[in-house]
Amino acid sequence: MRALVVLGVVSSLAVGGVAVGATSASAATSATVAKDGSGNFRTVQAAINAVPANNTSRFTITIKPGTYHEIVAVPSNRPFVTLTGSTGRASDVVIEFDNASGTSKPGGGTYGTAAAPRSPSRATTSPPAP
Repeated sequence: MRALVVLGVVSSLAVGGVAVGATSASAATSATVAKDGSGNFRTVQAAINAVPANNTSRFTITIKPGTYHEIVAVPSNRPFVTLTGSTGRASDVVIEFDNASGTSKPGGGTYGTAAAPRSPSRATTSPPAP
């Protein structure tokens, strides 16, 4: 089983100091990801890493068609980020990475799942019969 993200998705994010998609007089507000190198970045994560940390305005990352095999993590200190596919068709952009539960890890072992904490049972029992 693969984790799969099909774009048309909005997220929040920001990173430090790279002026992408901006003039020298203004802060970056956008970037383009393209596997073929025709954009500012070849990976989605590289574009996320280029968003200024603690950004206070919208940063749009446009992703050109393709399947991007990578884990994408958006740090909590990178707010106001939009990820969008360049064609408007969600099926044109796929972000996936094969690390589902049971998949072998590169260093040995397998990926597992995280269990949510269980709350105490709310079931009531009847008192024993005399």
